[in-house]
Parts: sequence; C-alpha cells; structure tokens
Amino acid sequence: MKIYIAGPYTASTDLGKLENVRKAMDAGLKVFKKGHTPFIPHLMHYVDKYAEVTGVPMEYQDYMNWDNVWLRECDAILVLAESPGVKVELEEANRLRLKVFNSIDEIEVEKPIVKAEVVQSGVTCPARVQQVGPWEHKECLDSWEKRGPDVCCSFCGAIHPEDFLAILKQAADPASAVMIERATGKSKWYVHRAEVPTAAEGGIKTYGYHLMHNQWSAEIQTVMLAATTVSQAKFDKKLQQTKKTL
Repeated sequence: MKIYIAGPYTASTDLGKLENVRKAMDAGLKVFKKGHTPFIPHLMHYVDKYAEVTGVPMEYQDYMNWDNVWLRECDAILVLAESPGVKVELEEANRLRLKVFNSIDEIEVEKPIVKAEVVQSGVTCPARVQQVGPWEHKECLDSWEKRGPDVCCSFCGAIHPEDFLAILKQAADPASAVMIERATGKSKWYVHRAEVPTAAEGGIKTYGYHLMHNQWSAEIQTVMLAATTVSQAKFDKKLQQTKKTL
C-alpha cells in the first residue's frame, strides 16, 4: 500500500519542527520495512528552507495543497498524533475512504505478490504507449495474467474487462459486500472486496482505457450506473455504522 504519514509539523522552534520531521521519517522507515510505500509530507521542511534561501514565496496552504495531491494517490493514512493540519488531512482521507491507521502496529506486513500465470501474452497496454515514463514505448510487450481470482494487466495492474464486468454485477447486488468507486476526476475505478485487500491478492483497480472498444464495453456501460449507485449506498451505510461506534 501507499501510506501517507500524517503528524504534527508546526512547532515554536526550528528544533521542535526538526523533531516532528524526525518522528515522521522514523514512522516512514518502519512503514517501508513492512513492505509498503510511505509518503512523508514532513520532508517539505527541507523544500521550505530551500525556498527561503532562494527567495521563492511559499505559504502554509501551498504545502497543504501540494501534499493533498499525493494524499489522493495513497491507499491509507497513518496518524501519528493530532494537529490542525492532521485534522484536515484526516477529513480528506475519510472523504476518499482511505484506510486509517492510528499506530504502526495496526499495519500488517505486505504479502509478496505471487508469481502470476500468463493467460495471454503479446498484448499492448494503452498506458505503455500513451503515457510518459521510463519504460519501453513499444507494442506487444505486455500480457494478461492471473492474480488470485482475477486476470490483470501486467503493466498497469488493471482488472481485465470481462472480470471487471463480473465484479460490477456483484457490486450492483445490494446483498453483496463488493463495492466499486470511481477515483476523483479520473477514468479509474477501485474495487473493494474483503478477500482482496491489496494487489498482492488480486485486482484492486481498473482503467477506462481497458474498458473501451471490446466485446464487453456495452454491457459494462449498462451495469456501471447500477453498480456505482448501489456501491454508494453501501459506503453510506458503512459510514453511518462507523459513526455509531465512535
């Protein structure tokens, strides 16, 4: 998982700020050693010092906006302690329905991704050829491979459209615990299943570029609205149940 480290930064002295940065780095290293990828916003401390030296005007809200972009890319948030900034980050994490950890002990060691079985080779993931990145921009280098219960793209990890259609039908069933969620402002969907908590166990997402122009596209569009609507109702019910326990 990608885990955002949330903890106090502001202090009355530079030494106090450095101590908060140290705590965040310490937490980040522990998260990393558990097999996850931490994002440590406190490292902006050094960006801020450099901005001061070079005369670049930066405000507190600039850094909050900067960090918030990365928060939206994370799967979970680790809360080290309370502060006004942490309160804002936690509210956004809850809105995004990220997992919330209140201690490092709550975070399980990431399971290694098992070797996948190739189902179809010689395919081309659109992301490989359309997006900019440090990889070969050639066709026919990718494959569809079996990961747990799902067939996924070897390049971007997207669930195969046929499997995603089956998941949509489950999500559209009010009696099923399966839920889907569209990422804010993106042609990307997350799949929430208790039996597949991380990519180590199977598919957890898909992208719009894999859902278009294939034999399942029309049916996916037909089922998508019901699956999204019913999933939202499930999320709302789960949120209300959580609030009752607080």
